[in-house]
Amino acid sequence: MSFDEGTGSAQRIDTIRSLHIMDSEDEADFDEIATYASEICAAPISLVTLVDRYRQWAKAAHGTDQRDYTMDESICSHALNHPDFFEIEDTLLDERTSSNPLVTGPQQIRYYGGAVLRIGDTTPVGALCILDTRPRRLSDDKKRLLSILARQVARRMELRRALASQELLAREVDHRVKNSLQMVTSLVRIQRNSTASEETRAALDA
Repeated sequence: MSFDEGTGSAQRIDTIRSLHIMDSEDEADFDEIATYASEICAAPISLVTLVDRYRQWAKAAHGTDQRDYTMDESICSHALNHPDFFEIEDTLLDERTSSNPLVTGPQQIRYYGGAVLRIGDTTPVGALCILDTRPRRLSDDKKRLLSILARQVARRMELRRALASQELLAREVDHRVKNSLQMVTSLVRIQRNSTASEETRAALDA
C-alpha cells in the first residue's frame, strides 16, 4: 500500500490547504515545541512537518536550517500510514529509508521517531518528529510525550485556521455593511433631490 492510498491524499492536501500555513513565517509556539521535543528526547534534530503532494515542509525546525524536503527525503510520509507513533530504529537497515538521501548523504540520519499530526483527530497531515545520527529506540514514555505534543501542534494549527476564518468573515461583514450604507446614502440623496418640501430636505440632510 502506497502512502497516498493509505492516507487519502486528496483529503490530506485539501486539509493542508485549508490551514493556510505552508511557507508561512516562523511562529514561536511551533518553534518552542520543536525545541522541547529535541530536549526531552536528547535528539539533535526535531521538526514539525507537513507532507504536501510533492514535498515535505517544516513549519518548525530545531538543529537544522533545512525546511524543504523532496519526497525522496521524506520519512514523515511513511508515518502517515500509522495511527499514532512511527519509529525506525535504524534507517540504514530499513528498506523504506535505506536509500533515503538523508540517510546516505552528509547528515547520515540513522533514527526516526514521529508522532502523527492529525487535524480534527482524523486527517494525518504531517508529524512532530525527532532525528538522530545513531540507531536507538525511544522509550514508551518519550513516545507518549511526543504524541501529546503532536496533539498540541495540531490544535494550534486548527486554532490558527479558525482565527483566519473569523478575520475573513469580519472583513466580509464589514464590506457588506459599507455597501449597504452606501446604498442607503444614495437613496436618501435621491429622495432629497426629488422633494420640494424644505422641511423634508432638512430632515434628509440631517
